[in-house]
Formats: sequence, C-alpha cells, structure tokens
Amino acid sequence: MDLVRFYACAGDTLSVAAKLLSKAQDRGEVVRVYGNGDSLQRLSDRLWLVPGFIAHATQSSSEAVLRRSRVQLGEEPQTSFPVDLVLNLGTDLKLEGLQAKRVFDVFGTEFEERQAARARYRRCQAAGWLTEAVQVGGA
Repeated sequence: MDLVRFYACAGDTLSVAAKLLSKAQDRGEVVRVYGNGDSLQRLSDRLWLVPGFIAHATQSSSEAVLRRSRVQLGEEPQTSFPVDLVLNLGTDLKLEGLQAKRVFDVFGTEFEERQAARARYRRCQAAGWLTEAVQVGGA
C-alpha cells in the first residue's frame, strides 16, 4: 500500500466520496468502496445523478461483474483481487490483507467519527504506512 489519506469533511461526506470516485473513474482506476448499508445505498443513489454517471457494482453482484466493474460497493472486505483505490466511508476497516495501492478514508465532523478516524490514523502510522490528512470544507 503506497498511501492512506484521511479526508476530514466539514460538509457532506458523500459529495466528497462522489468527487473522489469521479476523479478515479477519469483515471481509469478500479475502486472498492466500503461503508455501512445505509451510506452505500445513499452513495449508490448519488452516483446515478453525478455528471457522466458512475457505473458501479454492489457486493451482491457476481464475481464476474465485480471483476469487470471499475467501482464496487460493499460492506465486507474483498481481498480476492487487487484494486487501485479503497475508499472507506468511515468504517473500522482493517487494511491488512487488502490489495490496494491507496486508501482514502472519508469521515464527517461528529465527535465519534473523528475519534474513530484518529484511531485508524494511528493504527496506519504504527503499521508503517504513509499517511496524510486532508481537511475538506463544506459543500
């Protein structure tokens, strides 16, 4: 893993996630998005509305569809094939075993979210991964 970047969002975390996915799509990258069921559904709904539409597969998609899809949404870690980017929507995702070049961790302003993100950040630093923190303003 080359980089773990933490995005502290003062605004809508799903807007930030959609922008990051749009940039990754423009670069032709394969992205795996992790989150809870509600956040993944809201992100999926939003991806239908962004300019250019971002095609995506869900965890219930077949292995063949997941392998062809450049954007994959799921609650459970998928380690059977590598991706360019893992986008974490504030879950306590364990990075060990993930096959990804980069991880972007997106979280909001609530105290609990920030505390959990700080713990994930410290865990990544302790593991020796290159970490960065980015502040994202309101949308």
